Amino acid sequence: MKKRSKVKYQLILGLLVLAVFIAGCVAEVNQALLDEWNEKSAEWDVFINDKILIAEQLEDCALSASCSDETFKGLCEDYIQKYSSEWKNKIKDYKNFLNNNSDELEKLEINFQYELSKFNDDEDMIVEGAFMCNEFLKDYEAGQEMAYCSDGTPVGECSEAKPWLCDFGGFLIPRCDVCGCPDDYSCEADGMCIPER
Repeated sequence: MKKRSKVKYQLILGLLVLAVFIAGCVAEVNQALLDEWNEKSAEWDVFINDKILIAEQLEDCALSASCSDETFKGLCEDYIQKYSSEWKNKIKDYKNFLNNNSDELEKLEINFQYELSKFNDDEDMIVEGAFMCNEFLKDYEAGQEMAYCSDGTPVGECSEAKPWLCDFGGFLIPRCDVCGCPDDYSCEADGMCIPER
Protein backbone atom coordinates (compact mmCIF):
# COMPACT_ATOMS: atom_id res chain seq x y z
CA MET A 1 0.00 0.00 0.00
CA LYS A 2 2.85 2.33 0.92
CA LYS A 3 4.59 1.47 -2.33
CA ARG A 4 1.48 2.37 -4.30
CA SER A 5 1.13 5.70 -2.45
CA LYS A 6 4.78 6.46 -3.16
CA VAL A 7 4.29 5.82 -6.89
CA LYS A 8 1.15 7.97 -6.88
CA TYR A 9 3.01 10.74 -5.06
CA GLN A 10 5.87 10.60 -7.58
CA LEU A 11 3.41 10.68 -10.48
CA ILE A 12 1.64 13.77 -9.09
CA LEU A 13 4.99 15.42 -8.44
CA GLY A 14 6.11 14.63 -12.00
CA LEU A 15 2.92 16.12 -13.43
CA LEU A 16 3.38 19.27 -11.34
CA VAL A 17 6.96 19.65 -12.56
CA LEU A 18 5.76 19.16 -16.15
CA ALA A 19 3.00 21.73 -15.68
CA VAL A 20 5.49 24.25 -14.26
CA PHE A 21 7.83 23.55 -17.17
CA ILE A 22 5.06 24.03 -19.75
CA ALA A 23 3.90 27.22 -18.02
CA GLY A 24 7.48 28.47 -18.12
CA CYS A 25 7.74 27.68 -21.85
CA VAL A 26 4.43 29.48 -22.55
CA ALA A 27 5.61 32.47 -20.52
CA GLU A 28 8.85 32.52 -22.54
CA VAL A 29 6.92 32.31 -25.83
CA ASN A 30 4.56 35.09 -24.69
CA GLN A 31 7.48 37.25 -23.59
CA ALA A 32 9.24 36.67 -26.93
CA LEU A 33 6.06 37.59 -28.81
CA LEU A 34 5.54 40.65 -26.62
CA ASP A 35 9.13 41.76 -27.31
CA GLU A 36 8.59 41.26 -31.05
CA TRP A 37 5.28 43.13 -30.86
CA ASN A 38 6.92 46.07 -29.05
CA GLU A 39 9.67 46.24 -31.66
CA LYS A 40 7.38 45.97 -34.69
CA SER A 41 4.72 48.36 -33.36
CA ALA A 42 7.40 50.97 -32.52
CA GLU A 43 8.80 50.64 -36.06
CA TRP A 44 5.29 51.00 -37.48
CA ASP A 45 4.61 54.14 -35.43
CA VAL A 46 7.75 55.80 -36.80
CA PHE A 47 6.85 54.67 -40.33
CA ILE A 48 3.22 55.83 -40.24
CA ASN A 49 3.91 59.19 -38.57
CA ASP A 50 6.17 60.07 -41.50
CA LYS A 51 3.49 58.96 -43.99
CA ILE A 52 0.83 61.05 -42.23
CA LEU A 53 2.98 64.15 -42.81
CA ILE A 54 3.34 63.27 -46.51
CA ALA A 55 -0.43 62.64 -46.84
CA GLU A 56 -1.12 66.01 -45.16
CA GLN A 57 1.23 67.69 -47.64
CA LEU A 58 -0.72 66.14 -50.51
CA GLU A 59 -4.06 67.18 -49.02
CA ASP A 60 -2.87 70.74 -48.34
CA CYS A 61 -1.62 71.07 -51.91
CA ALA A 62 -4.83 69.61 -53.37
CA LEU A 63 -6.94 72.14 -51.44
CA SER A 64 -4.69 75.16 -51.98
CA ALA A 65 -5.31 77.53 -54.87
CA SER A 66 -1.62 78.47 -54.78
CA CYS A 67 -0.38 74.90 -55.36
CA SER A 68 0.16 74.40 -59.08
CA ASP A 69 -0.60 71.22 -60.99
CA GLU A 70 3.14 70.85 -61.58
CA THR A 71 3.86 70.92 -57.84
CA PHE A 72 1.09 68.43 -57.12
CA LYS A 73 2.33 66.19 -59.95
CA GLY A 74 5.81 66.15 -58.37
CA LEU A 75 4.40 65.25 -54.95
CA CYS A 76 2.26 62.49 -56.46
CA GLU A 77 5.06 60.98 -58.50
CA ASP A 78 7.24 60.84 -55.39
CA TYR A 79 4.37 59.31 -53.37
CA ILE A 80 3.63 56.62 -55.98
CA GLN A 81 7.31 55.74 -56.38
CA LYS A 82 7.78 55.28 -52.63
CA TYR A 83 4.47 53.45 -52.24
CA SER A 84 5.38 50.96 -54.98
CA SER A 85 8.99 50.34 -53.96
CA GLU A 86 9.08 50.66 -50.15
CA TRP A 87 5.78 51.21 -48.41
CA LYS A 88 3.84 48.24 -49.80
CA ASN A 89 6.42 45.78 -48.43
CA LYS A 90 6.41 47.47 -45.01
CA ILE A 91 2.61 47.33 -44.85
CA LYS A 92 2.57 43.68 -45.98
CA ASP A 93 5.21 42.67 -43.41
CA TYR A 94 3.36 44.28 -40.48
CA LYS A 95 -0.03 43.00 -41.68
CA ASN A 96 1.32 39.43 -41.89
CA PHE A 97 2.74 39.70 -38.38
CA LEU A 98 -0.63 40.85 -36.99
CA ASN A 99 -2.64 38.21 -38.87
CA ASN A 100 -0.27 35.30 -38.18
CA ASN A 101 -0.13 36.03 -34.45
CA SER A 102 -3.63 37.38 -33.85
CA ASP A 103 -4.73 34.60 -31.46
CA GLU A 104 -1.66 34.96 -29.26
CA LEU A 105 -1.62 38.76 -29.46
CA GLU A 106 -5.24 38.78 -28.25
CA LYS A 107 -4.02 37.19 -25.02
CA LEU A 108 -1.40 39.86 -24.34
CA GLU A 109 -2.33 43.04 -22.51
CA ILE A 110 -1.94 45.34 -25.52
CA ASN A 111 -5.54 46.12 -26.56
CA PHE A 112 -4.97 44.18 -29.79
CA GLN A 113 -8.35 44.97 -31.41
CA TYR A 114 -7.68 48.71 -31.06
CA GLU A 115 -4.19 48.31 -32.54
CA LEU A 116 -5.59 46.25 -35.44
CA SER A 117 -8.28 48.86 -36.13
CA LYS A 118 -5.66 51.63 -36.06
CA PHE A 119 -3.48 49.69 -38.50
CA ASN A 120 -6.43 49.25 -40.89
CA ASP A 121 -7.11 53.00 -40.78
CA ASP A 122 -3.43 53.73 -41.44
CA GLU A 123 -3.35 51.32 -44.37
CA ASP A 124 -6.54 52.85 -45.85
CA MET A 125 -5.01 56.34 -45.63
CA ILE A 126 -1.86 55.28 -47.51
CA VAL A 127 -3.79 53.35 -50.19
CA GLU A 128 -6.26 56.24 -50.68
CA GLY A 129 -3.32 58.63 -51.21
CA ALA A 130 -1.91 56.30 -53.88
CA PHE A 131 -5.33 56.01 -55.56
CA MET A 132 -5.84 59.79 -55.56
CA CYS A 133 -2.38 60.34 -57.06
CA ASN A 134 -2.88 57.68 -59.73
CA GLU A 135 -6.16 59.31 -60.77
CA PHE A 136 -4.59 62.77 -60.85
CA LEU A 137 -1.60 61.59 -62.91
CA LYS A 138 -3.93 59.90 -65.42
CA ASP A 139 -5.94 63.13 -65.77
CA TYR A 140 -2.73 65.15 -65.98
CA GLU A 141 -1.37 63.02 -68.82
CA ALA A 142 -4.72 63.22 -70.63
CA GLY A 143 -4.64 67.00 -70.20
CA GLN A 144 -1.16 67.21 -71.66
CA GLU A 145 -2.57 65.72 -74.85
CA MET A 146 -5.41 68.26 -74.80
CA ALA A 147 -3.78 71.49 -75.91
CA TYR A 148 -6.76 73.83 -75.41
CA CYS A 149 -9.75 74.42 -73.18
CA SER A 150 -13.29 74.87 -74.50
CA ASP A 151 -12.86 78.65 -74.96
CA GLY A 152 -9.64 78.19 -76.96
CA THR A 153 -7.27 79.03 -74.08
CA PRO A 154 -4.04 76.99 -74.30
CA VAL A 155 -3.43 74.51 -71.46
CA GLY A 156 -1.54 76.13 -68.58
CA GLU A 157 -2.55 79.69 -69.54
CA CYS A 158 -5.10 82.18 -68.28
CA SER A 159 -8.31 82.77 -70.16
CA GLU A 160 -9.19 86.29 -71.29
CA ALA A 161 -12.13 85.94 -68.92
CA LYS A 162 -10.58 86.33 -65.47
CA PRO A 163 -10.09 84.45 -63.14
CA TRP A 164 -10.21 81.30 -65.30
CA LEU A 165 -7.12 79.16 -65.88
CA CYS A 166 -6.96 76.31 -68.39
CA ASP A 167 -5.66 73.40 -66.28
CA PHE A 168 -3.84 70.31 -67.50
CA GLY A 169 -7.06 68.34 -67.56
CA GLY A 170 -8.39 70.71 -70.23
CA PHE A 171 -10.82 72.37 -67.81
CA LEU A 172 -11.26 76.02 -66.94
CA ILE A 173 -10.79 76.46 -63.21
CA PRO A 174 -10.97 79.62 -61.06
CA ARG A 175 -7.43 80.74 -60.14
CA CYS A 176 -7.56 84.44 -59.37
CA ASP A 177 -4.25 84.12 -57.51
CA VAL A 178 -2.65 83.30 -60.90
CA CYS A 179 -4.88 85.02 -63.45
CA GLY A 180 -6.11 88.02 -61.47
CA CYS A 181 -9.59 89.53 -61.30
CA PRO A 182 -11.53 92.04 -63.38
CA ASP A 183 -11.46 95.65 -62.21
CA ASP A 184 -13.42 96.29 -59.01
CA TYR A 185 -13.30 92.59 -58.04
CA SER A 186 -11.22 90.99 -55.30
CA CYS A 187 -9.63 87.53 -55.18
CA GLU A 188 -11.01 84.93 -52.76
CA ALA A 189 -9.22 81.91 -51.25
CA ASP A 190 -11.28 79.53 -53.41
CA GLY A 191 -9.91 81.14 -56.59
CA MET A 192 -13.09 83.05 -57.45
CA CYS A 193 -13.49 86.82 -57.79
CA ILE A 194 -16.17 88.76 -55.93
CA PRO A 195 -17.27 92.37 -56.39
CA GLU A 196 -15.54 94.80 -54.06
CA ARG A 197 -17.82 96.66 -51.67
